[in-house]
Amino acid sequence: MTNAVIEDYVTPAVKAPDPPAPTKDENIAAKRGSLAILATIGNTKEFLGVNMSLGDVHKLSEKDVEKYYVRYQAVMGQQLTDG
Repeated sequence: MTNAVIEDYVTPAVKAPDPPAPTKDENIAAKRGSLAILATIGNTKEFLGVNMSLGDVHKLSEKDVEKYYVRYQAVMGQQLTDG
């Protein structure tokens, strides 16, 4: 008898929907932001192999943002594994 009463109050758990995957534009904006931080700090030569100002980062095409972001990730990963 008590199980039937408890079951009346228990509701099944509802699974929350998965958040939408970031779009390509959002990914590019995030990567450009990371490169902008790098340019602001002044470490673009060390991480990217070229001197770049903040204005240069904002002028980069999507293809160049991808290219430099991959370089940045490679150098950062190498520094983390060596250190």
